Amino acid sequence: MCVAILKPAGKYLDPDDLCLAHQANSDGCGFTVRCPQGLLTRKGLWSFAEFWRQFEPYQHLDALVHFRWASMGVVTAENCHPFAVFKELALIHNGHFGGYGGKEKSDTREWMELVLRPLLKHDPTALDTPVVRRLLEASIGRSKVALLGTAKTYILGGDKEDWEDEIWYSQREYRYPRAHLGYQDVRSTTLDYADDEALWGEERACECCGTAPATMHFCTACLTGEAVEEDE
Repeated sequence: MCVAILKPAGKYLDPDDLCLAHQANSDGCGFTVRCPQGLLTRKGLWSFAEFWRQFEPYQHLDALVHFRWASMGVVTAENCHPFAVFKELALIHNGHFGGYGGKEKSDTREWMELVLRPLLKHDPTALDTPVVRRLLEASIGRSKVALLGTAKTYILGGDKEDWEDEIWYSQREYRYPRAHLGYQDVRSTTLDYADDEALWGEERACECCGTAPATMHFCTACLTGEAVEEDE
């Protein structure tokens, strides 16, 4: 799943930790920082070296950082995060917005265009209204969204466990690479869902270890990193 990070000014991210996030979520990365002149966004970065080269000079600023694992939409710069809701507001997301997105456009991008942007055009103060934030959180289910504006920061979804040393992480499973081993290899960059879904109900060899039966791409042991007891 994607890794979405929100950090305050004065806090620094470990490049080795971010490299792990990129290795587990390599469908494009990007960042937005809050500069004195406004928001600066760089996205559609494919290698970690290029990401770090561009991000490191802005490490001291308030920032959104995102590493994408494409569940909907083609792997392109346009579908990478952060998304500019407006010039003054950027968004990153971890999770899935049911009913949004398709083969070409990601669910995050479509949700932002069809829901959040129209809402904020109608009422620019909506995110400052507790009842609106509560309704938005109820509508996005288990998804997590972080927004960085020129003056304010917002988080939708998640809980206090997402914080570590004053930095917000949408998830930290990427630090345990066995749980993710090889999962990037099973998807083409065009995400042909019809062909992929046709295989889901068939039992076949795990694409990670090659031996254990798997009804999807990987056996339980490879997905969890834990040994599975076999029936005697």
